[in-house]
Amino acid sequence: GRVHGELVEPPDERLLQLLDQYEGVDERLFERVECEVRIGLRSARGWVYTMPAERARTGTLVRDGRWRSTRRR
Repeated sequence: GRVHGELVEPPDERLLQLLDQYEGVDERLFERVECEVRIGLRSARGWVYTMPAERARTGTLVRDGRWRSTRRR
């Protein structure tokens, strides 16, 4: 699927630790996985946060890949 976000280059280990904490990696809310990402016409390897399958069944589907579009205004 398509997800919109930010790419930080190069990834700083301290920043990744802070993001892991924010995303709840230790609590198994999300997992950080490496995958191919597209930036315009360019491809690169990057880290993304995904919801584990057992939690995804009860999560919110983000059809357009933009989390902000699912929040109530």
